[in-house]
This record gives sequence, C-alpha cells and structure tokens, in this order.
Amino acid sequence: MAKAIAVSSWAGAKLRGKTVLLRVDVNSQVQKGRVVDNPRIAAAADSIKLLCKTGAKVVVLAHQGRFGKEDCISLKQHAALLKKRGAKIEFVPQSIGEKAGNAIKKLKNGRALVLENLRFNPEEEMKFDSQTKKELVKFLAPLSQAFVNDAFSVSHRNQESVVGFAAMLPCFAGPLFEKEVTAANAATHEARHPCVYLLGGNKPNDVVKIMEFVLEKKIADKICASGRLGELCLMARGNILSKPAVREYAKPEYAAAYAVIREMLSKHGMKVETPFDFAVERKKKREELTLTNLKDCEEPVKDIGWKTIRRFNKIIAEAKTVFVKGTCGVFEEENFRKGTSGVFKAVAASHAVKIIGGGHSTTALSQIGVSQSSFDYVSLSGGALLAVLSGEKLPGITALEQSAKKFKLKTK
Repeated sequence: MAKAIAVSSWAGAKLRGKTVLLRVDVNSQVQKGRVVDNPRIAAAADSIKLLCKTGAKVVVLAHQGRFGKEDCISLKQHAALLKKRGAKIEFVPQSIGEKAGNAIKKLKNGRALVLENLRFNPEEEMKFDSQTKKELVKFLAPLSQAFVNDAFSVSHRNQESVVGFAAMLPCFAGPLFEKEVTAANAATHEARHPCVYLLGGNKPNDVVKIMEFVLEKKIADKICASGRLGELCLMARGNILSKPAVREYAKPEYAAAYAVIREMLSKHGMKVETPFDFAVERKKKREELTLTNLKDCEEPVKDIGWKTIRRFNKIIAEAKTVFVKGTCGVFEEENFRKGTSGVFKAVAASHAVKIIGGGHSTTALSQIGVSQSSFDYVSLSGGALLAVLSGEKLPGITALEQSAKKFKLKTK
C-alpha cells in the first residue's frame, strides 16, 4: 500500500513578526504581452492573504515562463492581479540585490511583496546542488526566518526556489500545498474502496504510469480507460481498431506504454474496463459503432458510445473514491462530448470522494456545464500530481521532510 504524505503545516507555525519566504506558482498564459488571469493567481492571492493574517512579513517568490522564451516576462502584472484580488502586496523589480534587500527589511507585519521573476536568473532552472548554495539562497536566507512552499505544482522539480532553503530555514507546506497533499492522499493511501480511476485523454504515456502504480499497489479497484489509453488497452487485448488508430499506434512513441499495458492486463485485466462502442464522424454527424465494426472503419474514433457510458456510470455509482484524469473523447466538438459529459456528470452526482486533475479535464467541466464545486478537489498542479499518483517522490516534499527533521517540526 502507498505511504501517505506527511508535511509540516504553515498553520502550526508561529509566524507573526517573521519574514517568511512564500513560494507560489502563478505561471500563466501570456497573450500579446498580457498575463491572462487564471485560478492559479486566485489561489496564490488567497494564500498570501492567509499568511498576512498571521502577522508575517511575506516575501513572495514565483516564476513566469522559461528563461529566454517570449513568455518569460516580469511579474509586475502578476502583482497587480494579486493586488486586485485583495492581497496587500507590492512589486519589487529585483529578486537579488540592494533594492530587494532594502524592501524586505522595510516590510511591515501583515504585508507582502513579490520579487521579480526568478527565471530571469538562468540558475533557477538548473538542478539544485546542495553542496553549493546558489545566489538566491545565499541572499534571501539571512533575511528570513521561515520558508513556506505553496507551489506543489512545481515541487516535482529539483530547483533552488523549491528545495534550496531546506537546510537553512524551517520549511512548511502552504495552504494550497496542503490541499494538494490531502487530495493525493485521498486518491492513494487513504482512498475509500471501491476506488475507481477514470483515465483518458490524448496523452497515454502520462496515465499509463498512474495505471501501473495504482494497480500494482492495489489502490484502484477499477480503471475505466477511454481516449488513447482505452484504445491501447483494446489493442493489447487483441482487438482490431479503426485504420487511423492502427497507423497512429504503430509509431515508436507508443511502444513503451503499450508494453506496460500488456503486462498490467496480464496481471490485473479484470480491473480494467475498456470501451465496447464508439462514436465517429460521418457526413458531419455522430455515428456509433460496435467494437466488431471498428476494424473496417476509415474514420478516427472521437468518443465512447452510449453503452460504454452506461457501463462506466454503473461502476461510478458503486464507487466511494473517484479520481479523474483525461476526457473520454473530443469534448471540444459538441457531437463528441457526450462521453465526457455523461461520465463527468455521473461522477459529479455520486456520493464518492471526487478528485479531478489535468487542464483538459477541468476545461471540460466548464464546457459541459458542471460546477467545480461538485468535486471535493480540483487540482491545479498538473505534472506534480501525476508524479505522486505514479508513485514518484517529489523533491519539494523531500525538502520539507528534511527541514522538518533538522528543525524538529511537527508533521501531519
């Protein structure tokens, strides 16, 4: 069985009057030089306000884009958006240097400032070497008394602003980080059974890792596979798919995933549910086909059919934990969102603990008119949550554990 994640909580720390480094993730889409407001910025604003209420002096660390790319821009706009959402925050156009140092020293209790984009320094994206303190740690650690990681979404990266302060300062998990950990635990170690994983979308390599881990560790009682994962599972079971699918999955990039799927089906085949009817586009209309008719099909599959939807929904109705990653079909097209709509609405209506992750999955909720409040947790963390659900240990979590041990902090 998977081991639950335990971290030291910001809520248990005495932060009043202390200068606290707060790592958040406000990395956003940039259109024509303008930052697009989004849930990450809203979540960061909430965390900043919570820490300011403790009476801490909050120094926000964040990144935008990748060094040298067009979206690697100043955090000045992000600061304005955070301020618009009620955070008592000012922007400092520097992350290391005299201007930043003076601003931190003058910071008052219950106020916050955001330093300049960490990725203006190419060192930030390098793998952190604990034997050599990098410039950011050397500059900020002496000016601070605590570090709070609220950027679960970047905690799968071994980077300076994520792991570098563990040996220098007491390190705590932030409000959003704790929510992500709670969701990860609820979907793994603390899952109530029957536990069902709905895995789909068009990135099978991501969800295959999850499938392998939750089956091997006996976390999932059922996997409902759709999208490209579903098609690969059908192929591994010896079924002949549509001609476009046969050509697609002959590509080398699917070989590793296919091998894992074959092994998983040989061990846990009874736990994996695959589609048995499908929707294709013919004459600009939706047409449903059975699995046996699929082998002569010239069109790509765009959705699961009604019989599969009903089968998946029956499994969902009996579940006590449901995790969703990936859509059932091409939900962007109205004729082919029936699978995603039918299954996601069944999850939303169930009494199970419901967790959803992945950008396309959450976008689909708004497309089909399902409120995010119908789910117990909607993850914003992307690759980090996938890594945890695949059994990987995040460097950001390891850093928190190391700091808790060194500074004798309580964990939960």
